[in-house]
Amino acid sequence: MGLLAWAAFTLETGLLVWVCFVVGYLCGFRGVSKRTVVVMTGVVGIYFFLRFTILDVGTPDLTQRPIGFGFSVLGPEEAVSRFGDVPLLLYGYNIVSSILSVGFSEPRAGVWAFTRDLIEGNLRGWQIVNIVSSFLATALIGRLVWTRWRRWIKFDLEHGHRLVLVFLGVLFGNAVISYPYTKDVIMSPAGVFYALAAYAATRDLLESMRRRTFRLMSGTVVAAWLVVMSATWCVRSLSTHYSLRHHAFLNSSDWTGLDNWLEDEGWELQSLAAVALAEHLREEVARKQVPNPYFWERAAPRLVHLLDPY
Repeated sequence: MGLLAWAAFTLETGLLVWVCFVVGYLCGFRGVSKRTVVVMTGVVGIYFFLRFTILDVGTPDLTQRPIGFGFSVLGPEEAVSRFGDVPLLLYGYNIVSSILSVGFSEPRAGVWAFTRDLIEGNLRGWQIVNIVSSFLATALIGRLVWTRWRRWIKFDLEHGHRLVLVFLGVLFGNAVISYPYTKDVIMSPAGVFYALAAYAATRDLLESMRRRTFRLMSGTVVAAWLVVMSATWCVRSLSTHYSLRHHAFLNSSDWTGLDNWLEDEGWELQSLAAVALAEHLREEVARKQVPNPYFWERAAPRLVHLLDPY
């Protein structure tokens, strides 16, 4: 309960803690008691009461940030002009886009970048890696759902099946929370459970193969499927480290131009404390040894071409 209260009152996606526990309990996990689930539901009710009644915070509107739609990003003014009268259309688009982004890595933050670049002939290696890896893993999850849903209706669930159901519940809840706008980072909780679901689906496939009479063709196809899926996800894992280093270098470099940035934005530090804090942060960043991604690109240009920089 404390975790839920802390998470929910820190960020909206903290409500997914409640989703995880409720869906998990309904699927048969007993990490918490029924009483705890009921109390957590009460905490969620208090959250909504405070937010919409007492604090009158409401929900984000279309004017607060750029929104990905179609093949491009819409600025706040353009988003209002196009969807101000029919915001539900954009909200539905964001929910569907969020679900697809977890399962297929497309769209990204609401933008169908892979499709756009494929049409324009500007497709990059890392985009292919992302699409292939996600398609292979999602197909295995889809296979598990298709072959087991009749048993699930009867609540005949194994441990791996429960993981998949929790993933589906968190995925839908996470996507609904993302209705005002969609970003990859917002869907991170669903991404964690996606990995668990992919594990359960892969294990189920291998167990099914073991129970059946071995056939050379089917065994070869499954082996090739798993090899490609493993290789592409390994590349994506490496992409995470590359992206972190890349952005760490960019952020470190940005601090050197703090004064120019403040001038361009028309801002001015109003107090000595603010100036001292800015200088302290700049010196702290300057002391950190952040490797230049340029050396990665020189040492392994073909590998870097496959690494997602975002």
